[in-house]
Amino acid sequence: MILSLLLYYVLPFIAGIGSGVSVSLASGTASPIIIPLLTLVYNVPIYEAISTSLFIDTLIGVSAGALYLLKKQVDLQIIPLIGIPGALGVLIGSSATTSTSETQLSLIIAFILLIIGLNFTINGIQKNIELIHKRFRFTFLVNHKNVFLLTFGFFAGILSGFLGIGIGAIIALVLIFIYEYELHKAIGTSLLIMAVIAGMGTILHALESGIALEYGMIGGMGAVLGGCIGSFFANRINGNILGRIIGVIILIFGMLLIVQVFW
Repeated sequence: MILSLLLYYVLPFIAGIGSGVSVSLASGTASPIIIPLLTLVYNVPIYEAISTSLFIDTLIGVSAGALYLLKKQVDLQIIPLIGIPGALGVLIGSSATTSTSETQLSLIIAFILLIIGLNFTINGIQKNIELIHKRFRFTFLVNHKNVFLLTFGFFAGILSGFLGIGIGAIIALVLIFIYEYELHKAIGTSLLIMAVIAGMGTILHALESGIALEYGMIGGMGAVLGGCIGSFFANRINGNILGRIIGVIILIFGMLLIVQVFW
């Protein structure tokens, strides 16, 4: 009885807290924690687990993003520029998800996370910015900011819909490396944009494949709490230190997904 209660209530809640903390710090996605938990422990089908993970991403984006907003670490002007076309892109991306195997989906997600995480862990934030700006010139993208962000949002939405993950980290990277946003502001802005895109993804994936709503609600409550905790501490950590913390978190997420594939 106690074990069943632990599995049903406590474990998803703890996973939700961990997801909320990590996503609010790293502007990533809950999927590397939530999807393995639901599929390995609760035998939830992966596409249903994806819907549930997106639901939790949405809750984290709203709750943690709101706290960044209170700290004035959000650029409200670009949220509709990326969020609206991103929500439209999800319509296209989500239609391709169920035609892709579970192994392919997991490995694609893990590969992306490992590359980003390793780079952040080794170089931090500032060194990455300097290296990229030495090798690439973004004058055209800066001068045509609105057009680029609308286009980028659309393709980011396709990626989110296809992979079934929140794409806050990708949005944050674009804001940091192309438009030179300060790290905290990039994370806060990307969290609220992620809430819009992941929210649309939740609806579409749930309609297509269902959603483990009971686990989603329990994990979601933990995620909101974790998101508040993570955003509280993120606003008090030096940018370069936070960048390396983000790198470690993302690396762990990528490794967890690889373990899931070959378990």
